[in-house]
Amino acid sequence: MGLASATMYGAGGLVVLGTLALPTWPGRHAWILASVSLVALAAAGFLYLSAGRIPPVAYHPFLAAGTVLITALVFWGGAARVPSIYACLYIWVVVYAAYFYPRSAVMFYLLFVIASYGATLLARHLAWIDLGSWLTLTGTAVVATVVVSILVDSLRHAAGSDLLTGLANRQTWEEALSREMARTRREPSRTLSIAIIDVDLFKSVNDRHGHQGGDLLLRGLSAAWTQGLRESDLLTRLDGDGPPLLARYGGDEFAVLLASCDSEQACSVLTRLQSGRSDVTFSAGVATWDGTESVSALVARADAALYTAKNTGRNRIVTDGSPEETSHQPV
Repeated sequence: MGLASATMYGAGGLVVLGTLALPTWPGRHAWILASVSLVALAAAGFLYLSAGRIPPVAYHPFLAAGTVLITALVFWGGAARVPSIYACLYIWVVVYAAYFYPRSAVMFYLLFVIASYGATLLARHLAWIDLGSWLTLTGTAVVATVVVSILVDSLRHAAGSDLLTGLANRQTWEEALSREMARTRREPSRTLSIAIIDVDLFKSVNDRHGHQGGDLLLRGLSAAWTQGLRESDLLTRLDGDGPPLLARYGGDEFAVLLASCDSEQACSVLTRLQSGRSDVTFSAGVATWDGTESVSALVARADAALYTAKNTGRNRIVTDGSPEETSHQPV
């Protein structure tokens, strides 16, 4: 964010200085424009040197201040009935906001830009040509915001998804687990369990049907298990926009985040998943969070339980408990 802010301020300052080298046009206040450009360049230097050292929320004032500086350029860079050449710089603000901020903040900056430009045109005695300029900028800003938001959402989804199955990938699942741990810590009455699932004898599928056959099996299991999780009345999703509870953890291993489930409920859910495909079995390890351990420690306990399930006959669910492990087999 810091480097992007610095680039935006620096480029804006240089663009304004470049326009000042052009012949004077009506209504131009060269000394004010030069002052604004120098302020922008100074801000660019500060943002560049402080990149990575200040929190993301600290960039909000710089984006708002950038909008104000652009408004000053629009107001002092032209005259009534003469469209400002600097209005296009507003688009930088909405593109930056659409890329880095959530939708609520994006809407704020979009409205801020539209209102700022409109107020400037009114102060310069709004004419028909100004109204056309305002409508053009408004339409351009809205379209730029929507397009960038769509592209960013697509990139984030691709970065957080497994290409083969379409499920969440390991990183996204672990980030969701961290958030759910924080939520459970705030609400001690909640429980939280996870499960690591390994498809039994998956290597033999690849040996018999090739990797394409193995890929088809993983896709089919992903779809069946996702549907099974959606239909389970024991599960509570993290939130309406949260990632799937089911993730591909790597290879033929999957991870399930079981919010609001204790170990017995978690085993019940997994048993239901196991019965969904009669032609395929899996081994699973379940662990319930103790309220203090880290993500890696909790996953390690579930992984150890999975190892036990695989080495005691497969096609079973093992719960990591203290002091002993409990095994569950599908009926």
